[in-house]
Amino acid sequence: MNALAIPIVYPKGREITIDDVTNSQTDTAIYVLTRQAGEGLDRRNIKGDYYPTDKEVNDLKFLVDHYKKVILVINVGACIDMEELLAVKPSAVIFMGQAGQIGGLAVAKLMSGEYNFSGKLAATWPKKLRDIPCSDSYSFLDGNTDKENYKEGIYVGYRYFDSFGIEPRYAFGYGVSYTNFNIDAKESLYKKLVFIKAKVQNIGNYIGKEVVQVYISCPSGVLKREYQQLATFAKTSNIAIGESQELDMSFDLTDFAAYDEEKAHFVLEKGNYIIKVGQQFT
Repeated sequence: MNALAIPIVYPKGREITIDDVTNSQTDTAIYVLTRQAGEGLDRRNIKGDYYPTDKEVNDLKFLVDHYKKVILVINVGACIDMEELLAVKPSAVIFMGQAGQIGGLAVAKLMSGEYNFSGKLAATWPKKLRDIPCSDSYSFLDGNTDKENYKEGIYVGYRYFDSFGIEPRYAFGYGVSYTNFNIDAKESLYKKLVFIKAKVQNIGNYIGKEVVQVYISCPSGVLKREYQQLATFAKTSNIAIGESQELDMSFDLTDFAAYDEEKAHFVLEKGNYIIKVGQQFT
């Protein structure tokens, strides 16, 4: 059955009062902002969906005014507009990402420090919705829900932002933790296979994991190419303070060949192929 046949009206929640603050006996507040979408119920560029409601902004303002620390938890399946929310200046923002029925317990263990954050964003969060080239045409926005024109071509997601110099709110692959890491990498080539050996050292003050990301920039000659593509990635195990771990990664260069319509086959054009290894590239 189509989801629109059974509309769900989510509760707005009661007003947060000064009595709540007085009775909470803590200097820290946690505010959870939630959104839902699914089949037949696409996201909309309105308040209460892509944009926060006035109540959500006012709730957050109230908490910031009455608590020393305020943690904003974003429990959504895709990006939302953060401008008004960040303007309120919460102490921290956590992207929960609809982690399922045990997700709340997982977030609690992360916030309490029992475990360390080690995730990375799998999508680009724009500063403005208009920064996304298809933001005015997908689904219901162009008045035609029966036909979709994918006009982005190869410039999808971070490939568009990187290629055209659009600064995002949060970049693809972004993520922080309670500690910091140093990555020292070496690359080698055997025929068409690229091998990367990365040494990851925990240079911070907390045990944690890190995701090493490998990007490739292909020459843009006859065929236009995006600025860079994610080639491969790997995640360490928990690394103690001052300790290090080596990761071995590889990828096949032919996987990044581009299709030449005139020649009707995939080609790797002559030029410089730049490999970048680290935590995040923009």
